[in-house]
Amino acid sequence: MPENNDIRGRYKYDAFISFADQDKEWVRKLYDELCAYGLRVFSWTADRSCERFPVRIEQGLNLSRDLILCVSEPSSRSEWVKTECETFLNRWHMKDPAERIIHILMTPGAKDEHVPTLLSTLPRRGSVDELTVEFIKSTLERVGSSLDRIDARLGQVRQYYKRRRFWDPVVGGTGTHVFTCGRGVPRDPLRGGGGRTNIDMWDYQTVLDITHFLASRYRRTDVKIEDPEGKITNEDLGIGDSEKGVEEKSTKKNGGAGLASLAMRLNRLEKMLADKNCIIVGSPDVSDFSELVLAKLHGIDPYQQARVKQKGFVIIKEKHKTRGTFYWEARGKEKEGVAQILGPGDYRYFDHEPANKVGDTGVMHGILVVAENPFQGTWLEPHRTVILSGFSGIATNAMAKLLTDEEHLDEFYVLDDKLTDLKKNYEILVRVEYTLESDAENRDTRKITRISAEEIVVL
Repeated sequence: MPENNDIRGRYKYDAFISFADQDKEWVRKLYDELCAYGLRVFSWTADRSCERFPVRIEQGLNLSRDLILCVSEPSSRSEWVKTECETFLNRWHMKDPAERIIHILMTPGAKDEHVPTLLSTLPRRGSVDELTVEFIKSTLERVGSSLDRIDARLGQVRQYYKRRRFWDPVVGGTGTHVFTCGRGVPRDPLRGGGGRTNIDMWDYQTVLDITHFLASRYRRTDVKIEDPEGKITNEDLGIGDSEKGVEEKSTKKNGGAGLASLAMRLNRLEKMLADKNCIIVGSPDVSDFSELVLAKLHGIDPYQQARVKQKGFVIIKEKHKTRGTFYWEARGKEKEGVAQILGPGDYRYFDHEPANKVGDTGVMHGILVVAENPFQGTWLEPHRTVILSGFSGIATNAMAKLLTDEEHLDEFYVLDDKLTDLKKNYEILVRVEYTLESDAENRDTRKITRISAEEIVVL
């Protein structure tokens, strides 16, 4: 860190770490991380029964610019932690909260109730990496560096950070599972030696991008690509076509046996999702996994024709090929694209603007869902779900590139800054610009040129 004769020169230490003895080993990781960036950290590691301990601690607090409280169940019972926090709060923080900052770091398993009441309104960080980035940022801003120096240093920190705040919850613990949607597609020589899969070309590329990223960033994490699942059809749902539109069938194949078979299939899909970190590739019009997860998150039934979704975004297509609650058939003057639901019957439209000839720029959108897996069973720790729901395959793949590709790192940081609490559930509207590179009829020549997160809704 750069030396400065102003604020940094007034303190011997940049931070004082307050923690319970039971958390000593875990705190070592935080200490090493901060020191690796040149930060000066006070952390008492000797026996607290030492007679010099009270004096040494008071000196450390006085000589430290900031206090970092490592919250845990043991820390909530520690009289020393209580004394350290109250001393720093009353003597220095309350007199100059902009300079003498208190940072709250939630250790694994910590709960809100473990945070001292006097500090309950302060922001909390959920990981060492997250706190390190925020600590360096606040330090640089206070030492009076120029904006260029702040941006340069943050760039170095972010380069190290490498999307870990976003991805750690998705791959942690039990690893992650990738779910795709099966389709009847012709042989495609661009897919390598196998020559054929039963998933769409763009979905195939999406799986490659995600698995390559996870293999390079999380080498010890198990990643399982589940077998593609074909979409449930209107016939499976007991729905038929009439001249007036879609109608319910009174019976389906073997009557009750057919409905029982459908129920078993839905139950099987839900069990596939249960107690897992999930990455779902495909929008609800092609993926039952997307339909079922979104239905559970929004608390409404799947496979409805009525427009019952009341929050977030929804894909609009010209024709409803299979009934779905989370993609709608266009009405009246509505065009294909994505709509943001502002209220009952009140929508903001983001129309698809196709590229019709070589060199044209097209625009389409996708819906990125980042949420807790609603299918929780026996596991106590929550799992995360990421849904890549594009208007078409290129938008689905663009969202994967936004989350994994170095080329789109700046756009990712804009998104990451907006996702302030990754324990919440989000729907994110992603804008995708692309060009048509050739007019070849036997292959898709669209190329992604720009990706950006436009709107975010907390569910």
